[in-house]
Amino acid sequence: MDNKKSIFLFIIILISGYASLALELLAIRQLVPYLGSDTIITSIVIGIVLIFLSIGYYRSGKKKKKKSSIRDKIVNNFVIATCFIFISTTYVFLDNYFKFFEFIGITNRILKAFSFSILFLSVPSYLLAQTTPLISNYFSKNISGKSTGIILMFGTFGSFAGSLFTTLFIMPVFGVNYAVMFNVFLMTVAILLLNRRNRIEIYILTFLSIILTFMFNNSILEKKLGILVNNEFSTIKVAATDNGDSKIMIVNNSYASKISKNEVLM
Repeated sequence: MDNKKSIFLFIIILISGYASLALELLAIRQLVPYLGSDTIITSIVIGIVLIFLSIGYYRSGKKKKKKSSIRDKIVNNFVIATCFIFISTTYVFLDNYFKFFEFIGITNRILKAFSFSILFLSVPSYLLAQTTPLISNYFSKNISGKSTGIILMFGTFGSFAGSLFTTLFIMPVFGVNYAVMFNVFLMTVAILLLNRRNRIEIYILTFLSIILTFMFNNSILEKKLGILVNNEFSTIKVAATDNGDSKIMIVNNSYASKISKNEVLM
């Protein structure tokens, strides 16, 4: 295999590792206003992600595949995973999802955490896990220990970059919504690079995913929803109450303070 092709494959592995870890961290952060940030909720999310990662590794590594079909398989996986990444980490969808639980009277946090993780995190974790085993088919028939080590190194480095870049830079500097956009953007870059056969439906889906991600994660929409801050720690909103006579500040869905024109309402 020539060096250019090897570098291209390692970039795809890198992006897959980044997206997988960033998804996990974004999901944990976005769950804070609804389920809290304790170790129980975090362990449920991590546990479900790990289970489906392991299933993805096993299923895709079970048998060798034709090189002609590997690229299309990875593209399809990335397209589906991108849709789930967008939905599972976008504030508007999560807010409505947990409002539905309130509507039907379910308050158990553990049940909510399991349902969210299984419905929204299992599929992208399963699909992204298949990237490395599928790409290994491009290497020699009897893949060497050195090649295996390099493949795993790039996947792990992608996860490392996804964890640090997401939490130490994008979230605190730009906000959670931009971390979501960047993750989707990276996935679409990988899809476009992989779409060698120029499948028009892939271009359409990629274009739609970028447009929808921007529509539902931009700062203008957040302001309309009353969100003032949406960083690595908290989602802070201001909402009108008492027929517009008062305003309340809500931090992670908990009332924090209130101001009012009428002293009786304070």
